[in-house]
Amino acid sequence: FGGADQGFGIKRIVNRIEGETAFVKGSPTGVDFWALLFHSHGTDGRIAETRVDNKAPCAARRIEKTAGAWKFVWEGLDLPDEKGAFDVVATVRLVGKNASSWEIEVKNRSTKWGLFETQYPYLRETVGEGEADVMMPAQFLGERLYRRHTSEMFTPGEDINHSWYPMVTAFQKGASGLYLAAHDPEARIKTLRYLKDGSCFFETPVENAGVSGRAASGPKYPVRMAAYAGDWWTAAKIYRKWA
Repeated sequence: FGGADQGFGIKRIVNRIEGETAFVKGSPTGVDFWALLFHSHGTDGRIAETRVDNKAPCAARRIEKTAGAWKFVWEGLDLPDEKGAFDVVATVRLVGKNASSWEIEVKNRSTKWGLFETQYPYLRETVGEGEADVMMPAQFLGERLYRRHTSEMFTPGEDINHSWYPMVTAFQKGASGLYLAAHDPEARIKTLRYLKDGSCFFETPVENAGVSGRAASGPKYPVRMAAYAGDWWTAAKIYRKWA
């Protein structure tokens, strides 16, 4: 993770089980961790939108370390016309020897803005062009493996229906893999988003999205990340075991 001046962003994920293989390259202008969309309903009936991420100015940033877990805390983040309107707590918890569980919570005090959507965890350039095989959700409860994946290859569309797509992906460099999945037994609405630069994150609308004072504090499920040695079948079996 980066320091407080970089918003504790995710700089690198290393598979220490197989070859000390590195995933995630971060960003040249900082590093990413989370992003939030807020909506406000104006008196004219129009909806305004604002985006805030982990690098935004705030009153204080700190890490609270406990056995097996780190809590990253942002206090006093601003929204338009409201200073110190909300706080964020992102928790990364170790699970077993090779996995971690990622959760995020927003404490919103705004009277004008409601939390609409979360993007978390935000992995910037998880793999580069053509340097890894990527397992992506495919229609009808399956996955598809793209060998030496590039941005020109097929990626899932904007609308992902849970009856068609399992919310799991994996990135494979040789025998070294990185598993990423939503472990959500309620199958809530969410999108596993891939960007042209190799970035990916889970995009989740919260309950009562955008409604000031009523919107949920964040997603109600954890994201599981794991290192493994093997191939796409190994990643599939990790997801099957949970499912």
